[in-house]
Amino acid sequence: MSIRHKIAAFLLLALGLQTFALSSVRAEGWVTECVDCPRSFADMTDRSLALDGDGRPHVAYGGDNLYYAWHDGIAWHYETADPTPGVGRDASLALGKQGNPHIAYLDAANKAVKYAYRDALGWHTATVDPGSDISTRHISLALDSNDYPHLTYYLAEVGLRYVYQDAAGWHEPEDLAALGSAGSLRLDATDRPHVAYAEEATVKCAYKDHLGWHTEVVDARYSENLSLALDSNGRPHVSYYFAAGYDLMYAYKDHLGWHPEIVDGEEGWAGRYSSLALDADDRPHISYEGDGDLKYAHKDLGGWHLEVVAAEGDAGLFTSIALDEEGAPWISHLEWTGQTLNVVRLVAGSWESQLVDHAAVVGMNSSAAMDAGGTLHVSYVQQDEWTSIALMYARRDPSGWLIECIDSSSIDAGHSSLALDEDGNPYISYYIGGELRYAFKDAGHWQSELVAVDGSHGYREGGYTSLALDKDGYGHISYHRADMEALSYAYQDADGWHNEVVIWTSDKIMGKGTALSLHPDGYPRIAFRVGEYEDDFGYAYKDSAGWHVVFPKTEGQVGYGISMALDANGFPHASYYNWTQGMIEYAYLDPMGWHFESIEPATFGFPTSLALDATGRVHVAYHQGLTGELRLAHRD
Repeated sequence: MSIRHKIAAFLLLALGLQTFALSSVRAEGWVTECVDCPRSFADMTDRSLALDGDGRPHVAYGGDNLYYAWHDGIAWHYETADPTPGVGRDASLALGKQGNPHIAYLDAANKAVKYAYRDALGWHTATVDPGSDISTRHISLALDSNDYPHLTYYLAEVGLRYVYQDAAGWHEPEDLAALGSAGSLRLDATDRPHVAYAEEATVKCAYKDHLGWHTEVVDARYSENLSLALDSNGRPHVSYYFAAGYDLMYAYKDHLGWHPEIVDGEEGWAGRYSSLALDADDRPHISYEGDGDLKYAHKDLGGWHLEVVAAEGDAGLFTSIALDEEGAPWISHLEWTGQTLNVVRLVAGSWESQLVDHAAVVGMNSSAAMDAGGTLHVSYVQQDEWTSIALMYARRDPSGWLIECIDSSSIDAGHSSLALDEDGNPYISYYIGGELRYAFKDAGHWQSELVAVDGSHGYREGGYTSLALDKDGYGHISYHRADMEALSYAYQDADGWHNEVVIWTSDKIMGKGTALSLHPDGYPRIAFRVGEYEDDFGYAYKDSAGWHVVFPKTEGQVGYGISMALDANGFPHASYYNWTQGMIEYAYLDPMGWHFESIEPATFGFPTSLALDATGRVHVAYHQGLTGELRLAHRD
């Protein structure tokens, strides 16, 4: 999953700059604050689930932070094991002899391997391998008889590594296989490490004794998603996904050697994200994903038995299996469509499912404004799952952030634009479910009005919206009219809403990006993007004679992520991204005409947001794709 986006106050202060001044910038630097922060998680391992001595499940997972969840028989409990941003992927969990959790995981921001454990004093974290400029993946953790951690992991351009801790501390990592990846680690009864891994289109298994490492070929097929278990005699068993044949494979070793076999070779694909456990009789149980379903396979004297456990919503990602004392399977997995982490268990022949956690994507298409009292207001889109999208509103007061849902849709949602009246009351124009709508608060409750719709053609009406309020508190909105591919304008008066087409041509799209401000004379000014691939920067203004449109810049692909503000004399100042030049640009109009300046080279440097401070200085916030940074520029 890609992972989940958060709103941070510094981002809103930049991308929402068109609506308030820069008073929140402090001399000591930026203050970052999370507004709406649902957990984000992905890339769990085949050992992210463990059962304690009472048969209760524990799960490690993460992506934005490292999370640990456990069930006490009544409800799930949640802890943030490591609050460092960008940690928690590839989490591998083991429970110590006293039931304390130990987790190895990835620090994606630093490409480092980390380890966390909890004791009576709380959570403790350490960096095991500090990482480098190359990627790190496939982390696997096992605890020895003294509860010391042993880890394997893959480091790009280095290969498979093994590292462990004992009473003397952490030892230097050992490089096992230059091309080894997808490692799965187990320790036998004498604490010797065994590792199954893929190298050069071959499944291999290695173990270490007093003489060093010994390596064997398990299966000469290109495979992924390996999971290793050791039986009561210390012999290895491996499940894996045969990528070329789209099959779930299983191999075990006895005195005659290795025996690979196809477990699920049905039409379609089967075997991704496999996780293997052995019961008290050393019989294999495997969870895995096949054709978008969570599947379960187990073997007895009658052979292999396959069944679909969950078939809704693209289930079965990142599975992890554990068996309780009765040999009944528990499986954790990610259901992609709903972005839910679930645990299922087999009870009396039926599968029961529990929701562990739920991810959401928040902060898309945000708009922000600050009222006269310094209170920050934010509108944004929250995507709980692929079919549930909502417009959200957040306001900060002394007690923290108040978050409200304004509207939702099962279709889609897009841009929102927020403005405050003189009393600090919020008004929002937004696109949702194929309509342009306008929301405001009345007697403490949100009300929503339809501004524009084109249901007869099924077009998505009202995208790229920008809102301003006049001196009487009426709304003015610029937007893209999808049925005509036209730049449109809506305004409100005592009679309701009125809609106008500002410009339409048969050969170019108008308005896939708009920024609206009201001139001191009350008439609207709109900066907008022209075209979709051969883009221009357009500017429209209205007076008593009607609408007038000019195209200040037509060279190259310009106008991406456009933003505009008017100065005290009513002249426009705009920022946008010039795709052709790879440049953040600034444009302004004065009595002499239009002027253009380059701010900074950028890759994918949009959206941009422009504001003028009380002295008329220009400030532009934008995304610097070269470094992934949010940057702020000002003009002296």
